[in-house]
Amino acid sequence: MVIGPSAVRGPGAADPALVSVALECVDERLAVYDDRIVAVRRLWCDVVQAVCPEGCESVVLVVPTWWPGSRVEFVEGVLIDVCARVVVLRRGGALCSGGSTVVELGPDCVVVQSPDGERSVVSRSDRAEFVVEAVLATLSAIARVVIDVPGGLGGVEQLAEELARRLRRRNVEVSLVDDDAVRCAVEADRRVDFVASPRRRARVDRPRLAVVAGALVTVAALSGAAAATGVGASDDVDVAWVIEGRLAVEVPADWTVERVTVGPGSARVRVISAMDERFAVHVTQARVPDHETMQATAETLKAALDAQPDGAFADFVADDRKADRPAVTYTEVRSEVAVDWVVVLDRGLRIAIGCQHPRAEPAIGPICERAVRTAHAIP
Repeated sequence: MVIGPSAVRGPGAADPALVSVALECVDERLAVYDDRIVAVRRLWCDVVQAVCPEGCESVVLVVPTWWPGSRVEFVEGVLIDVCARVVVLRRGGALCSGGSTVVELGPDCVVVQSPDGERSVVSRSDRAEFVVEAVLATLSAIARVVIDVPGGLGGVEQLAEELARRLRRRNVEVSLVDDDAVRCAVEADRRVDFVASPRRRARVDRPRLAVVAGALVTVAALSGAAAATGVGASDDVDVAWVIEGRLAVEVPADWTVERVTVGPGSARVRVISAMDERFAVHVTQARVPDHETMQATAETLKAALDAQPDGAFADFVADDRKADRPAVTYTEVRSEVAVDWVVVLDRGLRIAIGCQHPRAEPAIGPICERAVRTAHAIP
Protein backbone atom coordinates (compact mmCIF):
# COMPACT_ATOMS: atom_id res chain seq x y z
CA MET A 1 0.00 0.00 0.00
CA VAL A 2 1.68 3.22 -1.20
CA ILE A 3 0.36 6.34 0.54
CA GLY A 4 0.95 9.99 -0.34
CA PRO A 5 1.80 12.55 -1.06
CA SER A 6 -1.24 12.91 -3.34
CA ALA A 7 -2.58 9.40 -3.89
CA VAL A 8 -3.14 6.02 -2.27
CA ARG A 9 -2.25 2.89 -4.25
CA GLY A 10 -2.98 -0.70 -3.35
CA PRO A 11 -4.81 -3.84 -4.42
CA GLY A 12 -8.15 -2.02 -4.20
CA ALA A 13 -9.22 1.52 -5.02
CA ALA A 14 -10.77 4.25 -2.87
CA ASP A 15 -12.92 7.16 -4.03
CA PRO A 16 -10.45 9.87 -5.21
CA ALA A 17 -12.45 12.59 -3.42
CA LEU A 18 -12.23 10.61 -0.18
CA VAL A 19 -8.48 10.09 -0.63
CA SER A 20 -7.94 13.78 -1.39
CA VAL A 21 -9.66 14.93 1.80
CA ALA A 22 -7.99 12.23 3.91
CA LEU A 23 -4.53 13.27 2.73
CA GLU A 24 -5.24 16.98 3.01
CA CYS A 25 -6.47 16.63 6.60
CA VAL A 26 -4.19 13.81 7.81
CA ASP A 27 -2.73 16.02 10.56
CA GLU A 28 -6.15 17.26 11.74
CA ARG A 29 -8.78 15.72 14.03
CA LEU A 30 -11.85 16.71 12.01
CA ALA A 31 -12.53 17.32 8.32
CA VAL A 32 -15.37 18.34 6.05
CA TYR A 33 -16.33 15.58 3.62
CA ASP A 34 -19.52 15.32 1.57
CA ASP A 35 -20.84 18.46 3.35
CA ARG A 36 -20.47 16.79 6.75
CA ILE A 37 -18.00 17.18 9.60
CA VAL A 38 -16.37 13.81 10.14
CA ALA A 39 -13.47 12.45 12.15
CA VAL A 40 -10.28 12.19 10.09
CA ARG A 41 -9.64 8.75 11.53
CA ARG A 42 -13.02 7.64 10.15
CA LEU A 43 -11.98 8.88 6.71
CA TRP A 44 -8.76 6.94 6.87
CA CYS A 45 -10.55 3.80 8.01
CA ASP A 46 -12.75 4.07 4.91
CA VAL A 47 -9.69 4.59 2.69
CA VAL A 48 -7.87 1.60 4.17
CA GLN A 49 -10.90 -0.68 3.94
CA ALA A 50 -11.36 0.24 0.26
CA VAL A 51 -7.70 -0.20 -0.67
CA CYS A 52 -6.75 -3.26 1.40
CA PRO A 53 -8.30 -6.64 0.53
CA GLU A 54 -10.89 -8.10 2.87
CA GLY A 55 -9.37 -10.38 5.47
CA CYS A 56 -5.94 -8.74 5.13
CA GLU A 57 -3.46 -10.11 7.68
CA SER A 58 -0.25 -8.36 6.62
CA VAL A 59 0.48 -5.18 4.71
CA VAL A 60 3.51 -3.15 3.63
CA LEU A 61 2.89 0.57 4.13
CA VAL A 62 5.09 2.83 1.96
CA VAL A 63 5.11 6.52 2.90
CA PRO A 64 6.94 9.63 1.65
CA THR A 65 10.37 10.13 3.16
CA TRP A 66 9.55 13.65 4.31
CA TRP A 67 6.41 12.65 6.25
CA PRO A 68 6.83 13.38 9.98
CA GLY A 69 6.83 10.47 12.40
CA SER A 70 3.51 11.48 13.98
CA ARG A 71 1.74 11.26 10.61
CA VAL A 72 3.24 7.87 9.84
CA GLU A 73 2.22 6.57 13.27
CA PHE A 74 -1.34 7.77 12.73
CA VAL A 75 -1.81 5.99 9.40
CA GLU A 76 0.01 2.96 10.72
CA GLY A 77 -2.40 2.83 13.67
CA VAL A 78 -5.39 2.86 11.33
CA LEU A 79 -3.88 -0.02 9.35
CA ILE A 80 -3.21 -2.05 12.48
CA ASP A 81 -6.96 -1.92 13.19
CA VAL A 82 -7.53 -3.67 9.86
CA CYS A 83 -4.40 -5.78 9.36
CA ALA A 84 -2.70 -7.57 12.22
CA ARG A 85 0.84 -7.01 10.97
CA VAL A 86 2.24 -3.88 9.30
CA VAL A 87 5.68 -3.21 7.83
CA VAL A 88 6.37 0.53 7.47
CA LEU A 89 8.75 1.72 4.74
CA ARG A 90 9.76 5.19 3.60
CA ARG A 91 10.24 5.59 -0.12
CA GLY A 92 13.81 6.77 -0.37
CA GLY A 93 16.17 4.44 1.47
CA ALA A 94 15.64 1.04 -0.08
CA LEU A 95 15.94 2.35 -3.62
CA CYS A 96 19.61 2.86 -2.74
CA SER A 97 20.15 -0.86 -2.09
CA GLY A 98 21.13 -1.48 -5.70
CA GLY A 99 23.93 1.09 -5.42
CA SER A 100 21.89 3.93 -6.91
CA THR A 101 21.47 7.42 -5.53
CA VAL A 102 17.77 8.24 -5.07
CA VAL A 103 16.23 11.58 -5.96
CA GLU A 104 12.78 11.67 -4.35
CA LEU A 105 10.55 14.47 -5.59
CA GLY A 106 8.05 15.99 -3.18
CA PRO A 107 5.57 18.86 -3.19
CA ASP A 108 7.85 21.28 -1.34
CA CYS A 109 11.29 19.66 -1.42
CA VAL A 110 13.55 17.14 -3.11
CA VAL A 111 15.32 14.55 -0.95
CA VAL A 112 18.60 13.18 -2.32
CA GLN A 113 19.88 10.00 -0.68
CA SER A 114 23.14 8.24 -1.51
CA PRO A 115 23.71 4.48 -1.19
CA ASP A 116 25.65 5.00 2.06
CA GLY A 117 22.63 6.72 3.63
CA GLU A 118 23.81 10.33 3.41
CA ARG A 119 20.89 12.66 2.64
CA SER A 120 20.38 16.27 1.61
CA VAL A 121 17.28 18.36 1.01
CA VAL A 122 16.65 20.90 -1.74
CA SER A 123 13.69 23.27 -1.46
CA ARG A 124 11.22 23.50 -4.37
CA SER A 125 10.24 27.05 -3.45
CA ASP A 126 12.43 28.50 -6.21
CA ARG A 127 12.01 28.39 -10.00
CA ALA A 128 12.35 24.94 -11.58
CA GLU A 129 15.68 25.66 -13.29
CA PHE A 130 17.24 26.69 -9.98
CA VAL A 131 15.88 23.56 -8.28
CA VAL A 132 17.45 21.44 -11.03
CA GLU A 133 20.82 23.16 -10.59
CA ALA A 134 20.68 22.72 -6.81
CA VAL A 135 19.87 19.01 -7.11
CA LEU A 136 22.59 18.47 -9.71
CA ALA A 137 25.08 20.13 -7.39
CA THR A 138 24.49 17.29 -4.89
CA LEU A 139 25.03 14.59 -7.55
CA SER A 140 28.69 14.89 -8.50
CA ALA A 141 30.57 11.68 -9.44
CA ILE A 142 27.37 9.60 -9.44
CA ALA A 143 27.04 6.56 -11.73
CA ARG A 144 23.38 5.55 -11.23
CA VAL A 145 20.36 7.59 -10.17
CA VAL A 146 16.76 6.56 -9.49
CA ILE A 147 14.30 9.46 -9.75
CA ASP A 148 11.18 8.78 -7.68
CA VAL A 149 8.18 10.59 -9.19
CA PRO A 150 5.05 10.38 -6.99
CA GLY A 151 1.78 10.83 -8.85
CA GLY A 152 -0.54 13.80 -8.54
CA LEU A 153 2.09 16.47 -7.80
CA GLY A 154 2.12 19.48 -10.05
CA GLY A 155 5.29 19.99 -12.03
CA VAL A 156 7.19 16.90 -10.85
CA GLU A 157 7.05 15.12 -14.21
CA GLN A 158 8.69 18.08 -15.96
CA LEU A 159 11.22 18.39 -13.14
CA ALA A 160 12.02 14.66 -13.36
CA GLU A 161 12.46 14.77 -17.13
CA GLU A 162 14.80 17.76 -16.96
CA LEU A 163 16.86 16.15 -14.21
CA ALA A 164 17.05 12.91 -16.21
CA ARG A 165 18.08 14.78 -19.37
CA ARG A 166 20.83 16.69 -17.59
CA LEU A 167 22.13 13.58 -15.81
CA ARG A 168 22.21 11.51 -19.00
CA ARG A 169 24.34 14.21 -20.59
CA ARG A 170 26.85 13.35 -17.84
CA ASN A 171 26.63 9.65 -18.84
CA VAL A 172 24.72 8.82 -15.65
CA GLU A 173 22.41 5.79 -15.78
CA VAL A 174 18.94 7.13 -14.87
CA SER A 175 15.72 5.29 -14.00
CA LEU A 176 12.34 6.90 -13.28
CA VAL A 177 9.83 5.16 -11.00
CA ASP A 178 6.25 6.07 -10.08
CA ASP A 179 3.75 4.95 -7.41
CA ASP A 180 2.65 1.85 -9.30
CA ALA A 181 6.25 0.80 -9.95
CA VAL A 182 7.02 1.19 -6.26
CA ARG A 183 4.00 -0.91 -5.25
CA CYS A 184 4.78 -3.63 -7.78
CA ALA A 185 8.40 -3.76 -6.65
CA VAL A 186 7.36 -4.20 -3.02
CA GLU A 187 4.89 -6.93 -3.93
CA ALA A 188 7.52 -8.73 -6.01
CA ASP A 189 10.15 -8.66 -3.27
CA ARG A 190 9.69 -11.84 -1.25
CA ARG A 191 12.31 -10.84 1.30
CA VAL A 192 9.88 -8.54 3.12
CA ASP A 193 9.46 -10.61 6.27
CA PHE A 194 6.50 -10.05 8.58
CA VAL A 195 8.05 -10.85 11.94
CA ALA A 196 5.63 -9.05 14.25
CA SER A 197 3.21 -10.85 16.49
CA PRO A 198 -0.51 -10.12 15.98
CA ARG A 199 -1.55 -6.51 16.70
CA ARG A 200 2.06 -5.37 16.62
CA ARG A 201 3.75 -3.50 13.80
CA ALA A 202 6.98 -4.62 12.14
CA ARG A 203 9.76 -2.65 10.53
CA VAL A 204 12.43 -3.91 8.15
CA ASP A 205 15.83 -2.46 7.43
CA ARG A 206 17.09 -1.35 4.07
CA PRO A 207 19.52 -4.20 3.27
CA ARG A 208 16.64 -6.70 3.25
CA LEU A 209 14.93 -4.96 0.35
CA ALA A 210 15.99 -4.63 -3.24
CA VAL A 211 14.61 -1.99 -5.63
CA VAL A 212 11.61 -0.82 -3.63
CA ALA A 213 10.69 2.39 -1.89
CA GLY A 214 11.86 1.93 1.65
CA ALA A 215 12.86 3.24 5.02
CA LEU A 216 14.58 6.60 5.40
CA VAL A 217 16.90 4.96 7.93
CA THR A 218 17.18 1.58 9.55
CA VAL A 219 15.54 0.95 12.90
CA ALA A 220 17.48 -0.71 15.69
CA ALA A 221 16.50 -1.74 19.22
CA LEU A 222 17.71 0.58 21.97
CA SER A 223 19.74 -1.06 24.69
CA GLY A 224 20.76 -0.36 28.27
CA ALA A 225 20.41 3.24 29.44
CA ALA A 226 19.35 4.29 25.98
CA ALA A 227 16.25 2.14 26.16
CA ALA A 228 15.41 3.47 29.58
CA THR A 229 15.67 7.16 28.75
CA GLY A 230 15.05 7.23 25.03
CA VAL A 231 17.99 9.59 24.60
CA GLY A 232 21.04 7.44 23.96
CA ALA A 233 20.79 5.27 20.89
CA SER A 234 23.06 4.91 17.91
CA ASP A 235 22.93 6.18 14.36
CA ASP A 236 20.26 3.55 13.65
CA VAL A 237 17.38 5.29 15.43
CA ASP A 238 14.42 6.25 13.24
CA VAL A 239 14.86 9.86 12.16
CA ALA A 240 12.95 12.56 10.35
CA TRP A 241 13.85 15.90 8.77
CA VAL A 242 13.07 19.20 10.42
CA ILE A 243 12.94 21.93 7.78
CA GLU A 244 12.79 25.49 9.12
CA GLY A 245 13.48 28.47 6.90
CA ARG A 246 16.69 27.68 4.99
CA LEU A 247 17.76 24.98 7.46
CA ALA A 248 17.30 21.20 7.27
CA VAL A 249 18.42 18.85 10.05
CA GLU A 250 17.78 15.26 11.09
CA VAL A 251 16.27 14.50 14.50
CA PRO A 252 14.69 11.42 16.11
CA ALA A 253 11.33 10.77 14.46
CA ASP A 254 9.43 10.22 17.73
CA TRP A 255 10.69 13.36 19.50
CA THR A 256 8.39 16.39 19.76
CA VAL A 257 9.23 19.43 17.63
CA GLU A 258 8.19 22.87 18.87
CA ARG A 259 9.10 26.48 18.10
CA VAL A 260 10.29 28.61 21.00
CA THR A 261 9.87 32.38 20.65
CA VAL A 262 9.80 33.47 24.32
CA GLY A 263 12.13 33.06 27.28
CA PRO A 264 15.94 33.16 27.39
CA GLY A 265 17.94 32.84 24.21
CA SER A 266 17.06 33.49 20.59
CA ALA A 267 14.05 32.13 18.72
CA ARG A 268 14.69 28.48 17.97
CA VAL A 269 13.30 25.05 17.25
CA ARG A 270 13.35 22.69 20.23
CA VAL A 271 13.15 18.93 19.72
CA ILE A 272 12.22 17.17 22.98
CA SER A 273 12.91 13.56 23.94
CA ALA A 274 9.90 11.28 23.81
CA MET A 275 10.93 9.72 27.13
CA ASP A 276 12.42 12.53 29.22
CA GLU A 277 11.71 16.21 28.49
CA ARG A 278 14.93 17.27 30.23
CA PHE A 279 16.76 16.01 27.15
CA ALA A 280 16.34 18.08 23.98
CA VAL A 281 18.05 19.38 20.87
CA HIS A 282 17.84 23.14 20.20
CA VAL A 283 18.35 24.46 16.67
CA THR A 284 18.86 28.10 15.69
CA GLN A 285 19.92 29.76 12.46
CA ALA A 286 21.06 33.18 11.34
CA ARG A 287 21.95 34.56 7.92
CA VAL A 288 25.55 35.71 7.59
CA PRO A 289 27.69 36.82 4.63
CA ASP A 290 28.65 33.91 2.36
CA HIS A 291 32.32 34.73 2.96
CA GLU A 292 32.10 34.68 6.79
CA THR A 293 34.84 32.55 8.34
CA MET A 294 34.78 30.42 11.48
CA GLN A 295 37.24 32.89 13.03
CA ALA A 296 34.79 35.75 12.46
CA THR A 297 31.96 33.64 13.87
CA ALA A 298 34.03 32.82 16.95
CA GLU A 299 34.85 36.48 17.54
CA THR A 300 31.18 37.49 17.22
CA LEU A 301 30.02 34.75 19.58
CA LYS A 302 32.77 35.42 22.13
CA ALA A 303 31.84 39.10 22.31
CA ALA A 304 28.16 38.25 22.79
CA LEU A 305 28.88 35.65 25.50
CA ASP A 306 31.27 37.95 27.37
CA ALA A 307 28.42 40.44 27.73
CA GLN A 308 26.31 37.86 29.60
CA PRO A 309 26.30 37.39 33.40
CA ASP A 310 29.23 35.48 34.90
CA GLY A 311 28.62 31.74 35.00
CA ALA A 312 25.97 31.70 32.27
CA PHE A 313 28.36 30.30 29.67
CA ALA A 314 31.50 28.20 29.97
CA ASP A 315 34.04 26.08 28.07
CA PHE A 316 34.24 28.31 24.99
CA VAL A 317 36.40 26.80 22.20
CA ALA A 318 36.91 28.94 19.11
CA ASP A 319 38.48 26.30 16.85
CA ASP A 320 36.80 23.04 17.81
CA ARG A 321 35.70 20.20 15.52
CA LYS A 322 32.46 18.21 15.86
CA ALA A 323 31.00 15.53 13.55
CA ASP A 324 34.02 16.16 11.30
CA ARG A 325 33.03 19.83 10.84
CA PRO A 326 34.89 22.98 11.96
CA ALA A 327 32.89 24.40 14.85
CA VAL A 328 32.72 26.87 17.69
CA THR A 329 31.59 25.20 20.90
CA TYR A 330 30.53 26.36 24.35
CA THR A 331 28.20 25.35 27.18
CA GLU A 332 25.17 27.28 28.41
CA VAL A 333 24.56 26.68 32.10
CA ARG A 334 21.00 26.88 33.43
CA SER A 335 19.52 26.11 36.83
CA GLU A 336 18.84 22.39 36.25
CA VAL A 337 20.16 21.66 32.76
CA ALA A 338 23.15 22.42 30.58
CA VAL A 339 23.10 23.04 26.83
CA ASP A 340 26.23 22.12 24.89
CA TRP A 341 26.24 24.33 21.78
CA VAL A 342 27.94 23.54 18.47
CA VAL A 343 28.00 26.35 15.89
CA VAL A 344 28.84 25.66 12.23
CA LEU A 345 28.63 27.56 8.94
CA ASP A 346 27.04 26.48 5.67
CA ARG A 347 26.44 28.65 2.59
CA GLY A 348 25.63 31.92 4.29
CA LEU A 349 23.88 30.32 7.27
CA ARG A 350 25.17 30.19 10.83
CA ILE A 351 23.68 27.05 12.39
CA ALA A 352 23.73 26.37 16.13
CA ILE A 353 22.85 22.93 17.54
CA GLY A 354 22.30 22.87 21.30
CA CYS A 355 22.38 19.55 23.15
CA GLN A 356 20.36 19.89 26.38
CA HIS A 357 20.76 17.46 29.26
CA PRO A 358 20.54 17.48 33.09
CA ARG A 359 23.68 19.02 34.55
CA ALA A 360 24.50 15.84 36.45
CA GLU A 361 24.02 13.52 33.46
CA PRO A 362 25.92 13.04 30.19
CA ALA A 363 24.79 14.64 26.95
CA ILE A 364 22.84 12.79 24.25
CA GLY A 365 25.95 12.35 22.13
CA PRO A 366 24.93 10.29 19.06
CA ILE A 367 21.70 12.22 18.51
CA CYS A 368 23.41 15.60 18.73
CA GLU A 369 26.29 14.40 16.58
CA ARG A 370 23.81 13.35 13.90
CA ALA A 371 22.09 16.74 14.08
CA VAL A 372 25.44 18.52 13.70
CA ARG A 373 26.51 16.24 10.85
CA THR A 374 23.27 16.60 8.88
CA ALA A 375 22.41 20.26 9.51
CA HIS A 376 22.77 22.23 6.29
CA ALA A 377 21.44 25.22 4.42
CA ILE A 378 18.82 24.40 1.81
CA PRO A 379 19.82 25.78 -1.60
